Amino acid sequence: KDGKDGVNGQDGLTPSIGENGNWYLGDTDTGKPSRGEVGPTPDLSDYVKNTDYAKDGQGGVISTGNHFRVYSNNGVPYVNSINSEQYSSSGDNIFVGKGTLENIKDYYVGSSQPVQDLTATVTNVQNDQDEGMPKQTASGEMITVDDALAYKTFNVTVDGASEQETTTGKNLLPYPYVDTTKTEKGITFTDNGDGTITVNGTATAGVFFQIFATQINQEEIPGNYISGSVTGCGVVVAHKQDTTYTTLGASSNGNSSLINKETYATGYIELSISQGTTLNNVIVKPMLTLEQDTDYEPYTGGQPSPNPDYPQEITTLTFDKITRCGKNMTDISSTSYSQNCTVENSVATTIPLNNYGWANIGMTPIIIPAGTYYLSCDIRLKSGTANKMNYLRLTECDFTSVTNPAMTNDFQRYVFSNTVSQQERYTTFGIQTDAATDAVLEIKNIMISKENSEYEPYQAVEYAIDLQGNEMVELPNSVKDELVVDKYGNVSLIKNVGKVILDGSEDWICTNNKAYTLLADINLPWCDVTDVPNIISDMFITDKNDNIYSRNNIISTYIPTEQYNYQKLVISKYDFNGDVDMFKSFLSTHNVTFYYQLENPKVIPLGKLTNLITTEEGINNFFINGNLETTLEVLYALDIKKYIYNKIAELSAQLIRGE
Repeated sequence: KDGKDGVNGQDGLTPSIGENGNWYLGDTDTGKPSRGEVGPTPDLSDYVKNTDYAKDGQGGVISTGNHFRVYSNNGVPYVNSINSEQYSSSGDNIFVGKGTLENIKDYYVGSSQPVQDLTATVTNVQNDQDEGMPKQTASGEMITVDDALAYKTFNVTVDGASEQETTTGKNLLPYPYVDTTKTEKGITFTDNGDGTITVNGTATAGVFFQIFATQINQEEIPGNYISGSVTGCGVVVAHKQDTTYTTLGASSNGNSSLINKETYATGYIELSISQGTTLNNVIVKPMLTLEQDTDYEPYTGGQPSPNPDYPQEITTLTFDKITRCGKNMTDISSTSYSQNCTVENSVATTIPLNNYGWANIGMTPIIIPAGTYYLSCDIRLKSGTANKMNYLRLTECDFTSVTNPAMTNDFQRYVFSNTVSQQERYTTFGIQTDAATDAVLEIKNIMISKENSEYEPYQAVEYAIDLQGNEMVELPNSVKDELVVDKYGNVSLIKNVGKVILDGSEDWICTNNKAYTLLADINLPWCDVTDVPNIISDMFITDKNDNIYSRNNIISTYIPTEQYNYQKLVISKYDFNGDVDMFKSFLSTHNVTFYYQLENPKVIPLGKLTNLITTEEGINNFFINGNLETTLEVLYALDIKKYIYNKIAELSAQLIRGE
């Protein structure tokens, strides 16, 4: 405490930078460079320059008829649209084209770093910083994203979907028909079980398929118009009087024909094919209607369906995985051709053609939504004769040529494109040439993509989804279940739709000798009479709660009244004269399924994915292998530089088109 000060120590050495650029301590060279290597000068030719166009803090502007403006939000650039008034007040002729791009920095994004530096570091951002990242949302039946960073997604959702066939009851042609599946005089008639008939073969003589009544037992025709024919196979309404045959009406080439009932009140209906006619699996859809109509619907007793005599199954969405792949959308490798030759992409595989110049290759099933697609592959003629490639196809979808289709003995790439009009499930990749005899091809590098580009192997990650027996449903009023995968890989099913199966064990009361009200506590949010129904049933038509007592076989939610202070389900069915026991007995033998809108959503945890759903640089395609068309939505990390490039290209194209 009171000791004397010690002797001062020796002064430390002051660091300095030597002539060689290293740090020195005194005269000692530490060997440590004082600065890192000088990096390359960045190429700033493709960045927006703001100096000429910055107006009162507005930043750079990209603008055409759509008036897009680039802003800064806490240092994060984003593009926003402005209206005409904002555009008019922002300055004269404000536009930044590709030729004036230099950089986005300082005043523009609140940072001295160009965009490429900002985006290059975002993959290192930790979870607690995710909210500050620029993001973009994409949605559709199949999502294609090309402006994403290599990063995890923040949210992936799949909407529920439902499908149910309904009818108006306009088809009055009773089914089943008199004849069933048969082969006669070279023609095979196949009863498809839904009122349609597939016809195949070449007629060696005139041949007929009896639909309604017969020449011996003629009946009154229950409709005024006959329709449903195809070229080569007519639908004929006729009458036989002794040995005289009179045509009362005939549908040919798909038209609708008035039936002459003034001459004869009775008759019969049949399909008619003339000798020598060839039909290749064509489908005939016979229909009788009161008014002239050619839009086919199956027979449902002359009543709208669903109804108890003609129930209509409700199909709900099921799927077991979400797939993210690159631009090549399907896996042809490790699949088999019908003659057991294995196809491996990037390896030439021998494909024998049949006598019609065909070859069909099995592929991993894929559901392709409506849109334009490209099929491409490398093919050479190994042996035999084939002068040209006619087309490539997916199952029954023909693809027209966009390149020179000539065949050679050397590999060349064929690219065919077409527009798919509606979502289809494809399992076969087909090839057709003009070969009249057996020919052998070699094929490799098969690709299906959304753009015409060079071959890329199929590269995909599949994320298994276990719905654990739950259904994903959509109601007519667009209320739907939703599957959600968050940025941590947690999977949840948000149930907005409930399901009940009525079997007669429930509590029912009869409200007015026509309608039966369910007393079970299911908390139905009712629909306003101006809304579409919030329920669907497999046996009863859903109603908007107006006129529920005026028509038979109606199911509806019940709006509370002063007399009945509850919201319940009502079924209008007149058959039992208000006898509740008879109605319950009916339900016991005709179980009724209905889906309804839940009063409050229910969240069902479905576990956690093994791997997070991610995006990669380049093209990302997202889709599910579901049984129904539905919408996916992905929230992903946005590559600002690529986004701006894409937007400029889009705007430039609009300028070229004069939009």
